[in-house]
Amino acid sequence: MMRIDLIRNVCSRFDVLSVFTEELGSALRAAGIQSTTLDLRFLTLEEFQNYCREIAPDAFIGFNVFDFKNEYIDKEKYPLLSIVVDAPFHYPEIFEAEEQIFAFVDKRYQKLVGEQGHSKAFFLPHAVSKESLKGSPKKNRPYDIVMAGSLFEEPVSKDKDEAFWEVAARSQDKRSMLSILSSYPVHIFATEEEKKICHSWLPHNAFIFHEPVPYRYLSEVFSKAKIVLNSMPTLQEGLHERLLLALSKGASVVSSPSSYAEQFFKEDSAVSYYRSYDELEEKVQKILSNEKKRREDVEEARKVVLHNHTWERRLERILDILWPCL
Repeated sequence: MMRIDLIRNVCSRFDVLSVFTEELGSALRAAGIQSTTLDLRFLTLEEFQNYCREIAPDAFIGFNVFDFKNEYIDKEKYPLLSIVVDAPFHYPEIFEAEEQIFAFVDKRYQKLVGEQGHSKAFFLPHAVSKESLKGSPKKNRPYDIVMAGSLFEEPVSKDKDEAFWEVAARSQDKRSMLSILSSYPVHIFATEEEKKICHSWLPHNAFIFHEPVPYRYLSEVFSKAKIVLNSMPTLQEGLHERLLLALSKGASVVSSPSSYAEQFFKEDSAVSYYRSYDELEEKVQKILSNEKKRREDVEEARKVVLHNHTWERRLERILDILWPCL
């Protein structure tokens, strides 16, 4: 029986990567593939290498897991697929790590790395678990509009390089969205510091603030929302898990545009794409004005998510990527 183990060695805000790892692990086991999760933060090098010798997995997979110095993994024996959920220029070593297999959540990132001569760069968009699609969406939705995730991000890089501008673009997009919708009771899940920043540049707003929610509980928030705002200006040829999760839980989505997302979710259906901030308010009003149509559109979108964007479907692509190495 095939064995593909999952490895972790990083923390992420809202514990997103932990949930991705759990959901992919469930998809592997449901497909009859043996799998366990190893956290390299709590294993010594000797313990990990002993595990490899004793268990001999066919391959490893990790989200944002890198082993650039080949310290842990002999990749000739154990192929390592790293699913990179951020832009590659946050990790410049990627461009030289020719022996490692990478999958990126945006086609532009895959192309960028491939153009540098990396032959093992693939496209693998975000996904959600089948569990999120079970049952019928709730009809009682007390939140007209919800925004969740990092409200404002400080670029780690101070050199004003690609990594700097990528983070700055995400923050600016959210700020512009909220400026347009400042008179609406948008339910924002943010830290106290983010709340203060928001009030500093929008002192007269109708926003309702809540404590941040770990990703594993975000579905409960989205199940109460009619609209989820999705800012993904840097995923122009990819797909964000927040969009998929919102649809899964019965919410419509107003999102920055993505050519890949539009292949599955057409304009002004369950997903509305704003190409300028001037049209943002009109799109929100249109969705809120017709609850019957909103629910019908979302129900069709949930079928699309189930058939195309679960971890079970992503696993098919992952096995295609890994198969030549096994």
